[in-house]
Amino acid sequence: GHFYLTHLLLPLLIKSHGRIVNVSSVMHIFSKEDTDFIQNRSYNTIIAYADSKLANIFHATELQRRYGDQGVRAYALHPGTIASTELGGGKDPLEMVLTSPFQIVSKSMPQGAMTTLFCALSDEAQPGKYHSDCRITPASPLASNLKKAQELWELSETIINDKTKSF
Repeated sequence: GHFYLTHLLLPLLIKSHGRIVNVSSVMHIFSKEDTDFIQNRSYNTIIAYADSKLANIFHATELQRRYGDQGVRAYALHPGTIASTELGGGKDPLEMVLTSPFQIVSKSMPQGAMTTLFCALSDEAQPGKYHSDCRITPASPLASNLKKAQELWELSETIINDKTKSF
């Protein structure tokens, strides 16, 4: 969805020198080197989440590589662990004990929005880079693999083309 929407918006993004901000997560570190993004393996919720966040980093990286010289700026970021009103809701006592350390280090929703706003609005944010806490942060070695980012882009193009026949 993100990939296709961005593709549809590219003429406007180029004309306006627009920004694309992909919200990722530090959870991308749980993706494996052999991730193929087609899910030819048993489904695991955590791995699927990690893979989707890795894909967001790859998308921003490759978008910046392909269109940065035309004025498009793309960013990926980790907003932090966000304490929401749903955190702890519906959990049994053991789950609450196990998740309580995360509540201590969690950010409020306004705090969690800061890096997204930083990437969307600040001239200090660096396109094509992974940000956390309003600064560049190293992503995992896998997320820094430019060949994998290009491969996912090409796979995404193929899938969209097969589904829409108008790519």
